[in-house]
Amino acid sequence: MKPLERYIPREERENRDWLEMFDLVRRMLDYNPETRIALPQAMEHPFLESMRLRKASRSSSGYASR
Repeated sequence: MKPLERYIPREERENRDWLEMFDLVRRMLDYNPETRIALPQAMEHPFLESMRLRKASRSSSGYASR
């Protein structure tokens, strides 16, 4: 297990959201600016994409308008 992933709760280690979130954080914290994820690529990361999809489905449910 990579050092950052050790902070994922044991019961969530197979959860794709947690894995993708930690992957994004690890890429953002890369010391080497040549290999660090840039903002445009970060915005296209699967973790943020899944959050956008969830937000869209929640806002279309009518709950946000209450």
